[in-house]
Amino acid sequence: MDENRVRAYLNLIQLLLSCPSGEEGNVLQEHSEFVDSGLIEVMQEVASRMAADGEQNAGFLQQLVGQISQALAQEMQGGDAHRNSAYLQLINALLNCPNGEEPQILQDNLEWNKLYRNMVEVCLELKKYTAAIEYAERSKARNLVELLATRDIYPKGDIPETVLNELSRLRREIDSEQRRLDIEQTNRNNNGRTISGERSLQIGNIQSIIRERSHLTQLRQQLNELIARDIKPIDPDFALTQEVKGISYSEIQSLTAENTAILQWYITSDRLLAFIITPESPTPTVWQSSKADFKALENWFNEYLKDYQENKTQWQQSLASRLQSLGDILHLNDLLERVPKQCSQLILIPHRFLHLLPLHALPVSREAWQRFNSETPSPEPTNPCLLDCFKQSVRYAPSCQLLQQAQKRRKRHNFTQLFAVQNPTKDLEFTDVEVQAIRQNFQPENQDILIQNNAKKSAIDDSRLRIAHCAHFSCHGYFNFQQPLLSALLLADSELLPPAPAESNPNRYQPLQNGNILDLDKCLTLADIFALDFRECRLVVLSACETGISDFQSIRDEYISLPSGFLVAGSSSVVPTLWAVNDVSTSLLMIEFYQNLKAGLSVALALNKAQLWLRDVTVEKLQQWTSKLSIRPSLKEDLYDMLDHLESTGEPPFRSHYHWAAFCATGQ
Repeated sequence: MDENRVRAYLNLIQLLLSCPSGEEGNVLQEHSEFVDSGLIEVMQEVASRMAADGEQNAGFLQQLVGQISQALAQEMQGGDAHRNSAYLQLINALLNCPNGEEPQILQDNLEWNKLYRNMVEVCLELKKYTAAIEYAERSKARNLVELLATRDIYPKGDIPETVLNELSRLRREIDSEQRRLDIEQTNRNNNGRTISGERSLQIGNIQSIIRERSHLTQLRQQLNELIARDIKPIDPDFALTQEVKGISYSEIQSLTAENTAILQWYITSDRLLAFIITPESPTPTVWQSSKADFKALENWFNEYLKDYQENKTQWQQSLASRLQSLGDILHLNDLLERVPKQCSQLILIPHRFLHLLPLHALPVSREAWQRFNSETPSPEPTNPCLLDCFKQSVRYAPSCQLLQQAQKRRKRHNFTQLFAVQNPTKDLEFTDVEVQAIRQNFQPENQDILIQNNAKKSAIDDSRLRIAHCAHFSCHGYFNFQQPLLSALLLADSELLPPAPAESNPNRYQPLQNGNILDLDKCLTLADIFALDFRECRLVVLSACETGISDFQSIRDEYISLPSGFLVAGSSSVVPTLWAVNDVSTSLLMIEFYQNLKAGLSVALALNKAQLWLRDVTVEKLQQWTSKLSIRPSLKEDLYDMLDHLESTGEPPFRSHYHWAAFCATGQ
C-alpha cells in the first residue's frame, strides 16, 4: 500500500474521530476518494489497537468499518454517483443512533494522544516510517494548542487595537456558537429517535445540522483570515498557538543541517521508539525496544524519581551508576552506530518522562567516542559521555515543530542587552558572584538588573523584556507536579511563613517543602510566561532549581514546562536545569558559559564546553581561572575562600554529574 495513501487514510480516521457528532457523513463526502477497501484495512488495524488499550472509541470505529463495508457493497451493486452520495449519507445517519451510543468527541489530550499513538503503531506495522514520525509530531502540535486554549493568549508585537478587538469578538462568537450547537445536539440525542432500539436514518436532521453549522464554519474562516492577514506578518508564531498543523518528514529533515542528526524518542503503550533523522536519509531510521527493556525503563524511572523526591542524598550518590544503567536500557551505543560518523551535532527530542533526564550526559563506550572522534587531536576522556562525541554540541527541542518555529525566527545576532534577576530570596550566596561576573560581558548602559528586594513581579513587564537580548534568572524555581501551569520562578516577597492568609483563589498559596507558603501572585508562573514578549531575546537562562522539569505524568508533557513557556513567548534558546542544583558549582559553570558566549560560540556549544570544563577542572586550575575574572575584589575573595575549602587532591572537585549535567540547551 502506498505510504501517501496510508497517511491519507489515517488523516481521514482522525477527522472522523474528532468531528462533532452528526458531521461524520459530511467528512466522508469531502474525502470520498479515500473511501475504499484500503480505508477499511487501515481502520480495522487502528480499531484493533484502540480495543487493546480499552478505549471506548474502538467500538465506534469497528461499527464504522462494518457500515462502510456494507455501503461499499451497495455501491458496487449500483455504481452511480447518486448512489455514492446516498451511501455516505446512510453512514452518517447510522452513526447518529438515538440510543446514546453515538461516538464521543475526543475532548481531552489523553484521548487525543491515544489516538495518535495508535496511528504511530499502525504506521510501524505497515513499515511506513515517515508517516509514523509525522503522527508523533502532530500529537505534540495538538498538545500545544489544547494547552494554550485555556489561556487568553494574544499576539505579540505592535498589533493594532482594532485587530485585537476583532480577534476578541470572533473568539467570543465562536465560543458562543459552539456552545449553542452542543446544546442543540444534546437535545436531539435526548429526544429519542427510535422504536424498540431500532435505528432510523433522519436524513433531514443531518442536513439541518450541516446547515446550522455553516455559521460556525464562517466564523472560524473569518478568524483564520484575520490571523493570516493582520497578525501573522507581525507575530509569525501566533498561528502555531491557535490551530493544529502537521509537519512533514521533508520539513523535519530540513532541520538537520550539514553534519547534524536528530534523535527523537517516542513512547507507545508497551515499547520505546527512537527515530534517527539525518540530511541523507530518505526515511527515518527506526529502532524499537523490546517489551522487557520498556518495562526496565519504567522501573528505572520510578526508582530514580522516588529517590529524588524522598532521599536526595542517595539519589545524588547513585546518579553515575544509574545513568550507566539508563544508557544500557536505551541501547545508546547501538543507536549511535546508526548515526553517520561525520555528524558533529546532535539534537535530542525526548518524550514524556525522558524530558526529565540528562540524556546528554549518558555514558558511551570507548568505541562510540572513537567513532565520532577518529581524527580529533584531543585526548580521550576517561569516562566519555554523549557530550564528548559531538564537537559542535548536543542540544534539545520539545518537538520538531517548535524547533522549526525557533529556526524560522530571524537570526538574532545582537547580544548586548542584559535583563537579570539576582537572588530575590536572598539565600543564594554565590548567585551574587555569578550575576556580577556575568554583567561584565555587557556595557553598563545595557544592563537591567533587579537585585534582591527589587526583583518583584510588579517590576517585570514587557517594556523591559521586549528589548532584552539575554534574560538571566538567578533564583529559585518551583515545579507543581499536580498543576504544572502553576510552576514558577520565585521572586521577592513570594515566600511566606505559615499559615496561609485567607484567599478566594484556592491556587494562590502553595505549600513548599521547607514548610513555608509560596504566594504565586508574587511569582512568575508558567501561565504568566506564555504571555510574555521576548521578541528580541536570543537566550533565556534559568539558573534556578528544577526549571527544566516537565509534567511527566501527563502525555502533554512536551509543553508543560518553563523552558517551553519561554520558547512560545519568543526566545530562540532556553537553558534550564533538571534538578535542584548546587549554588557554588552553578555559579562557576554560568560564569564560564557566558565567557564562551562572548567568544562567539553558539548557545549549545558554549554550554557543552562549560559543562565539560567544570567536569574536568582541578582546584589549581580553578584558582588560576578565578584570578583572571573581572569582578569586584570582594566577590573574588569569596571565590578564593570557597576554593580553599575544596580538597586539592589533583582530582576534579566537580566531576560528579550532579554538578555539571543538570543544565541543557533547548531551542535554536
